[in-house]
Amino acid sequence: MQMMKILIDEAKEKGATEISLDATREGRALYKKLGFTDSDECMVLNLN
Repeated sequence: MQMMKILIDEAKEKGATEISLDATREGRALYKKLGFTDSDECMVLNLN
């Protein structure tokens, strides 16, 4: 989880406004803890 937090912070510093990723059913709980939400196609984290 720490690595994901580092990557999210780096994306914010570089001006990203959104991160989207594909996740397995097993991995979705981790991403939800980080603030990602489910969509029909992927998981999304708004950085605004």
